Amino acid sequence: MLEHGLTDMQEQVVELARHPSGHSVVMNCIKTSSDQHQIVQMENIFKKDTAMVRLAKDQYGYMVVLTMLEVSRHKQFHKTLRTAILVRQEEVAGTEFGREVIKIMRTKYRAS
Repeated sequence: MLEHGLTDMQEQVVELARHPSGHSVVMNCIKTSSDQHQIVQMENIFKKDTAMVRLAKDQYGYMVVLTMLEVSRHKQFHKTLRTAILVRQEEVAGTEFGREVIKIMRTKYRAS
């Protein structure tokens, strides 16, 4: 059964991003893709803000979120990613991993 209205493919990518070795695959795909494909990949991950929250709170998924923030840093898309997390920051801050994402966003990836 699909959680939070994600499509089957989106759910599979989110679950892969939360896996002990699968997160590395997702991070590598994001890092090595063209700018256009990066945007498509990231949009598919965070179409539902619940997916971003799940990733940000997860011990492996948070590294995918940080990768997404890094590769989008100097692109307009960065603000969209930040907003997807910040609108649910109280929930994100519910785990040590989520708190780390919020902390890094406030220091390294401040809004410009």
